[in-house]
Amino acid sequence: MCHYVEDKSITCYPFKLVAELTYRCNLKCIYCHNPVNKELFRDELTTRQWMDIIRDAKELDVVEINFTGGEPTLRNDLCKLVSYAKKLDFRVGIDTNATLMNDDLCKRLIRAGIDHVQIGFPSISANIEKKVTGSAMLKNKIKTIRTFVRHAVPVFLNVVLTRKNITEVKKIIRLSEDLGVSMLIFQPAYLYGRAAKYACSNEKILPSRNQMKYVLEVLREAEKGSSIRIHKPSLFYYTGLPMPCSWQYEGVLVITPNGLITPCEPASNLYPLVRFDNIRTKKSLYSIWINSQALKMFNDLRWLPEVCRRCEYKNKCRGGCRVKALLITGNLYAEDPTCFASKYRQVIETFLS
Repeated sequence: MCHYVEDKSITCYPFKLVAELTYRCNLKCIYCHNPVNKELFRDELTTRQWMDIIRDAKELDVVEINFTGGEPTLRNDLCKLVSYAKKLDFRVGIDTNATLMNDDLCKRLIRAGIDHVQIGFPSISANIEKKVTGSAMLKNKIKTIRTFVRHAVPVFLNVVLTRKNITEVKKIIRLSEDLGVSMLIFQPAYLYGRAAKYACSNEKILPSRNQMKYVLEVLREAEKGSSIRIHKPSLFYYTGLPMPCSWQYEGVLVITPNGLITPCEPASNLYPLVRFDNIRTKKSLYSIWINSQALKMFNDLRWLPEVCRRCEYKNKCRGGCRVKALLITGNLYAEDPTCFASKYRQVIETFLS
């Protein structure tokens, strides 16, 4: 979700557009990072408005578009948007839970020119999958994976690590090899949206320290002989060094279903406290990228609390993640609670015990 790029010079302009077509979804995943207040985003952009955005992105020299949500297959114009983006020579991917996929939709996406598909894959157990997502659709996911692989479309499986699926890591790797998956992405649940609400009010969701140690050992062993590219989990929660804010370092521009321009996917959780620019104002993507006051906030270190201003890492982490700060502490300008120096660090520690 947020991958820090050390050399800012390569990302002074966005190379990837994340198009969040809708926050509607047929599942209720406990680790969902979409904002809880989805009613603020119901006024979805039209097909024509998305096509205008895609054309505008071309002028900004964006090279990749990722259609996501929510569940993007709930939009009946998904194939049309993929086809339009391909005509403008973008590399195009979609993120989906694959529960609504069928042969016809898969084949229409393939004909539209889809370059890769990322599928949420929380479990190989119907019982665990239902507890985590509210639905058990493993057979449909596997059928969808086979269809895309058979047509030489790379499939990435996104495995969100929780305390419910830790023991399945080895089995998921073996199944992925059998299916011909191109990449496996393992990440602990990010504490945004429903996941933050769940973590703060219910049973623990993040893997414990010992569980994460076990996962890393399994992945190290798997890398020795696996044909699959394995993306190892980020360890910010466990190290005490906060995830750096990715704005203008990741080279990603995100547009929410109702047209807000945000610096990362979780940032929609900050709305309406942070008044992001809306593409409906007819400003160009370039103008917003360069001039947005809401976006500039994420590079402004003047607001940092005193403990951060004194810290030797401040120019690298730039105060960490504002979304986690707000959702875990209730204060947008607090220290990132994942940081070892934060007075809120103990909250994170309770999630890891």
